[in-house]
Amino acid sequence: MAVVVRDIVGEVVLQEALQPSTTVADLAHRTWVFLGCPENVRVQLCEGTQPLLEDDAIGERAPPDCEMVLSLIKRRPVYRVVTWGNPSMTPPDSLSDVCALRTNGRALVALREGGALVAWGDPNFGGDVGAAASSLERGVSQVVFNDRAFAALLEDGTAVSWGDADFGGDASSVAPLRDVASLHSTTSAFAALKIDGSVVSWGQLGGDCRVTVAPLVGVTSVFSNPSSFCALSETGAVVAWGDVATGGDVGSAAQHLHSVTMIFSNGRAFAALKEGGEAVTWGDSASGGDSSSVAEQLSGTVRAIYGNGRSFAALKEGGAVVTWGLASRGGDSNSVAVTLGSEVVAIFSNPWAFAALTKSGAVVSWGEPDKGGDSSAVACHLQGVRSISTSGHAFAALKGNGAVVCWGDPANGGDASAVAAELADGVMCVEGNGRAFAALRGGRVVTWGDADRGGDSSRVREQLTDVCAIFKNVWSFTALKSHGAVVSWGHPARGGDSSSVAAEVTEGIHTVCYSGFSCAVLKEDRRW
Repeated sequence: MAVVVRDIVGEVVLQEALQPSTTVADLAHRTWVFLGCPENVRVQLCEGTQPLLEDDAIGERAPPDCEMVLSLIKRRPVYRVVTWGNPSMTPPDSLSDVCALRTNGRALVALREGGALVAWGDPNFGGDVGAAASSLERGVSQVVFNDRAFAALLEDGTAVSWGDADFGGDASSVAPLRDVASLHSTTSAFAALKIDGSVVSWGQLGGDCRVTVAPLVGVTSVFSNPSSFCALSETGAVVAWGDVATGGDVGSAAQHLHSVTMIFSNGRAFAALKEGGEAVTWGDSASGGDSSSVAEQLSGTVRAIYGNGRSFAALKEGGAVVTWGLASRGGDSNSVAVTLGSEVVAIFSNPWAFAALTKSGAVVSWGEPDKGGDSSAVACHLQGVRSISTSGHAFAALKGNGAVVCWGDPANGGDASAVAAELADGVMCVEGNGRAFAALRGGRVVTWGDADRGGDSSRVREQLTDVCAIFKNVWSFTALKSHGAVVSWGHPARGGDSSSVAAEVTEGIHTVCYSGFSCAVLKEDRRW
């Protein structure tokens, strides 16, 4: 006998053999964790495809010698949408039974129970599905977006797009889009990986894969940066296309791009990791596309590669770190080379700098000094650190005792002296947005940084109790309370003021979906 768990489209996500003596009552006391599956699902015990029990309850004993199928029934939690910040993002009055939201900042799409998709917002950015409407009435399984358009994959393997035609909203040049396995995007184009391992693309930067030197066959994965795509084949070879200056052409790196297992990117370049731990790079040479100066150090035992806007940092087996790219953005770590020699376990970045966490809990930073690249002023406090959070211009380290230490641009989160007493212990987590931080401590929220971007929460201080999670965009924050209410602060026109919908967000909120210009939440509509 076995328990077989399937997701909503029938794919097996877990299979476990059981002892012949196992009863259904035994299963009632078991817990399985399904990463990526919807929570609060309704389950049904089946033999083959037939339910064993009419009411979906787990019975007293299992029939002997049968296969038990624990199916994730296609009845997910469903909600309606509430928005604030940008009036054009107000959802249609009739919209209900929503399961998930996606946004590119100027338009929103909702996936409804049964797989139907509804869009609204600025029609020039995908807020109107137009001619794609009939294809989006059911069976949508994946939605991706870029700056001005969306693309959706249906369960039958077909794909459609809508929005700004120049940004991939018009896929007629690659129609018909059939037998698609997955969709991918740059900031202005889409790519479809097909079941047979071929790839098609449309839109602007990265929108024409016909220009590739090598054929796109046997592809297993597609990666992107803002303006280019690259494809990894089953043989470990790599093909790139898009903006030549920022990684759309592998150039002289082609001869080394074999046996590749993973590809990483920053804003203007790519770095490929090979089976033996060697790293190969291409793209803008000043932004990490040229790693010749550290080629010997990247010739083996690289474990992971981290990128920020203009540089890379490679973490090697043993904990050594190698950096390259724009020196002022973290591409040169010579000033801290001694402390980066070994025992680094994780690397964090903002657009300007890197911070490395060592095995002992110490922190080393480098890059633009005023943006978090210099932590020397707080070095004596950076011991016993367990995690690091980032804003656009600063870092915040959370220590094992719940204390928080900050550095970087003082006006944008690098100076928390005004709330130092509240950050001395007991902090559970820290979230950073573009210019501020918010920390969760004992169900309350502590904020610092740019007041207009969420660094000042005094307006809603009395409401910030019993908080269980914090969400953010680059302009504001929203706190989710344990009973399902939300409270927002920050830029009023960018999601930081939910007073216009105050009566609707006092309970039943499930999750928060932020865009750059507004905030949307899923509010409980009905539960199964």
